[in-house]
Order: sequence, then structure tokens, then C-alpha cells
Amino acid sequence: MQDIGKTTSNEENLYLRHLLNVGLKAAYDGSKVTLGNVLSFQLLNDEVQIDRDFTHLDLGVFQQMQHSRTLYDEVTLTSRAGAWRHWQWKTGANFFYQWLHALYDTPSSGASLYHQSTLSDIFNAKGWDVTMGLRLDYSHASFLGDSKGWWQLLPRFSLQRSFSKGQVYGTVSRGNRSVGYNEPEIAWNYEVGTHLHPVADKLFVDASVFLTNVYNQQVIWMSPSDMDQVIANAGRSRSYGGEFSLRAQPTDRWQAHASYAYTHATFTDYQPSSDVSYNGNNVPFTPQHAVDLGVSYRFPVPTIFGFRLLERIKVCANWHGMGKIYWTEDNFVSEPFYNALDAKISFFRKSLDFSMWVNNIFDKHCRTFYFQHAGRCYSQWSKPFQFGFEVNILFK
Repeated sequence: MQDIGKTTSNEENLYLRHLLNVGLKAAYDGSKVTLGNVLSFQLLNDEVQIDRDFTHLDLGVFQQMQHSRTLYDEVTLTSRAGAWRHWQWKTGANFFYQWLHALYDTPSSGASLYHQSTLSDIFNAKGWDVTMGLRLDYSHASFLGDSKGWWQLLPRFSLQRSFSKGQVYGTVSRGNRSVGYNEPEIAWNYEVGTHLHPVADKLFVDASVFLTNVYNQQVIWMSPSDMDQVIANAGRSRSYGGEFSLRAQPTDRWQAHASYAYTHATFTDYQPSSDVSYNGNNVPFTPQHAVDLGVSYRFPVPTIFGFRLLERIKVCANWHGMGKIYWTEDNFVSEPFYNALDAKISFFRKSLDFSMWVNNIFDKHCRTFYFQHAGRCYSQWSKPFQFGFEVNILFK
């Protein structure tokens, strides 16, 4: 009990990173197409040492030396605006190779070839646009002398209807995520939505609903020694929900925004062992609700005896919240809905502005991160009540 709320260490903690990025970008503009090329190289050396039990006890130390060299190149061919009346397109190819040494040598490489076309006013129907894309991906990874390669075909289709007050659209796409030596995580995404501006330059509305089916979902497990984390494939999950956002500027002085998002994400096929099933459980680290409300007002400053000390004053208030969040696959640990209120006042004069701010006015508390390790539970708490000021100077 003496370690609750305390973080101590009996080992040195350090994180040293040496990073070098170099790149070359070139482009050629033809009469109808643009040819581009991006070539880059990254050198990365990391040294990490962490007292992983975060206490005065000698329960374990995480150490890792990582050295990588990454070469990347991408060539694109893009149609210029207006070159074809109803057709815009882009074709490209890329390649990368990474030399990576951590505890073992794990080199990886990949290449892709893709094309996307957008047809406007299809079948002479004004305002109807269709976008079709196809990407062929290849990934290769090696580990302890063994090698694996994966081919993925990733299509995308989108239909959009534009009108005077906005657009409505529908999209279907297939995506993948590959991490190291695991089977790639595959996702089919379906989305329908709209972008509206019912009052020109004063009111903007965005809304969408989505469905995502994930196969070979990647999750983090503890190794049998309970001292290392590994990435494994957990089966399938399904996420659905919607988002709504509104931005309003009724006058030059008033501005307001509001947004809300709902996500229901559950495992549909996840059985880590013969006697344990997480089917129907919520996917960890996915907030069920997210809300954000804000308003700002700009005060003009009058001239006094022909002199104006300030140009304007701006006051902002923002309320935001999220939750419920599950932290573990068994759903035994979760965080209820959390919310906080922030405020800020800013003073502007020519190239200088000065702001005073306060965050989490009512000093609300919640866990922003949670994990289990070596039979212990660890949490990171949200920032408490804070206040401060900022000074910005613009040099012209």
C-alpha cells in the first residue's frame, strides 16, 4: 500500500536518441501531368533503460538498444487540374528498406503500386462524382533467419453528390496495418456522411456514420515470463458509431463550435485460450463518447484621446469530455466519463499578444492510461487544475 500514488526508482532511467533525416524532393510540370519524386534516408540510434516496476523494489529493468537505417523512395504521376475535363487521376509507386537491429537483426522491406481516378459529373449528371482507387502492397520481414512476405490488394470506392449547400458521400475501403513479424491487421471500412454549409460563411455542419470490421486484430500481450510485451493477433472486432460537428460564426465577434462522437467497438472473435473468451467484450482504449463544446467572443477596444492601447481582447471557454474507456480485454478495469472546463483570455496589440489561461477549472481527476505488469497495476492520472500565461511576438 505504501507504493500507491508514488513513483520511485532504484535504477537509472534514461532515453538517448540520435536521429538524422535527409531527403530530396523533385518535380517536373508538364502540360498535362506532374512527375514527382521523394527520396529520403533516416538514421536512428536509440538507447533506453527503464525501471519497469516504478518502485524502490528490484523487480526488473527494461533495456533496449535499437539501431535502424531506412531508405524510402516514391514516384508519382499526377494529372494537372483541368487537363482532362471530367477526369483527375494519380498513379504512384514506392519502396522502402529498413535495416533494424535491436536484440536481434530484423530487416524489413516493402513496396506498393497504386492508382486513383476521380470522374466528375458522371453520365452527364452534374454534381455526381465517383472516385476509384486500387493499391497493391507487398511487405517482407525477417526474424532469426526466417522470412515472411505478404501481398495485399487494397481497393477504395467513393461516391459523392455536390449541391449548393454542401455534399453527401459514401465510401468503402480496405486497409491494412503490418507490425513486425505478425500477420497484417485487415480492416474493411464503410462510411456515409455529409458536409453542409446551410448559411454561407456562418454555419458549417459535418455528420457521418461508420462501420469497421477488423480481421487479425493486433493486441499487446505479456510474454510467458511476464517481463516483456509482445504483439499478437486476436481475431476479429467490429466498430460502429457516428460523429457530428458544428461550427458557427453568427457575427464577427462571436464564434462557437460543438462536436460529439460515439463509438461501439467490441471483439467478435477473440479467444486467447480454450477456457477464456472475450467475445462481446469492448475493445480497450476506445472511448465510447467524446464531446467538445466551445465559445469565444472578441471585444473591440475603443480609442481614447486618439490612442489605442490594445487592438482587441478575446475570451474563450471550452468544455470537453470522453468515456467510458475500458483498459483491459477482460473489461474488469474501466474509466467512467470524464470532463473538464478550460478558459483563456488574450490581449492583442500589433505584433504582440499576451494570454492568461486556466485548465481543468474544477480539478477533475481521471486515469488517462492504465496497464498491468508483473502482477502490478499502473495508472497515469490526468493533469490537475493548472493556470499560466503566454507571450507571443511576431517578427516581420
